[in-house]
Amino acid sequence: MIYVDTSALAKLVVDEAESAALSAWLDERADEILATSILTRVELVRAATRHSAQARLAALALLGELA
Repeated sequence: MIYVDTSALAKLVVDEAESAALSAWLDERADEILATSILTRVELVRAATRHSAQARLAALALLGELA
């Protein structure tokens, strides 16, 4: 199991420094379960919403895949 926090998940929904590196690292561990906290779920949606409607939708989709 890999725990991901808000800053890591934000890199997966908005193109930021290290987004590509994180995506590649996670792709190498595709068999691992990704988990996060309830607080991270709230923080990510709020941060993504401030960025754009598209980022908000991407955040909601990503959160639907997490444990």
